[in-house]
Amino acid sequence: MKYMTKTRLSVVLTALLLTGAAAFAQLNMPQPQADARKVAATIDSTTTLRIILNAKFDEREELLTGIEARVRTADSVLAGLTLPDSAKDELKNASQALTEGIAKSRNATADDWEKIRADLSDRYSAYAQAAVRAEEAASAAR
Repeated sequence: MKYMTKTRLSVVLTALLLTGAAAFAQLNMPQPQADARKVAATIDSTTTLRIILNAKFDEREELLTGIEARVRTADSVLAGLTLPDSAKDELKNASQALTEGIAKSRNATADDWEKIRADLSDRYSAYAQAAVRAEEAASAAR
């Protein structure tokens, strides 16, 4: 291993990971699930809600881009978990509502920003709660 280059090492590690995944599939064994605690940390609802409520109108695009990035990351972690149908449905509904809130925020005017920003905060909070409940449900099902 001392003489192995970084490239070779990464190729070997990748091969081992792929072989492990194939072995799980062949044995009909569930693959290890992602660490569900990543979702709550990614969403970081307390900080994000504070940022939403304090965001100025001219900062909204940066705010919305950040929210979308958090949601994409949380969704990718959740996609690796086995979720009960009820959690999937709740998460889907909350995600759709948040997407609508983001669209409304993008179309906001300076005059209605305060109202729309409060609505966005509510929608983000609902999504965050649904995502945390989904990760808890996945953990409980293990």
